[in-house]
Amino acid sequence: MDFITPIISVELVADSQRYTEDEYPTIERYIKGAQSLLFKAGAFHPEDPLTVTAIEMIVGHWLENRDLMGFDFKSVDALPIGITAVINVLRFYPTPEATEKEIIMADKAIDELTNPVGGEV
Repeated sequence: MDFITPIISVELVADSQRYTEDEYPTIERYIKGAQSLLFKAGAFHPEDPLTVTAIEMIVGHWLENRDLMGFDFKSVDALPIGITAVINVLRFYPTPEATEKEIIMADKAIDELTNPVGGEV
């Protein structure tokens, strides 16, 4: 499955965010954009229910903040801390299907994030 094919329906997001059918084209673009963001952040796992949650959260944030969307999407720092936390969980915690090597790499990445080089946390 490619990351552009929506894994969540426009209707589900519109219903959960209380938007009407008039907003469907915008919501569909935002879903594809959210999936692309997750994919490029190394956090797109279609089989993980948390990915769907992250997409809903990102799309909801973008819908509510359309007037303020002048920030750069290359950095997840511009997203609220709750969304960033979900993205980081998807990025660094291995899926159940992960190989032993992937689990070791994820543990190493988490250690590097939580224990900066040359100092104590």
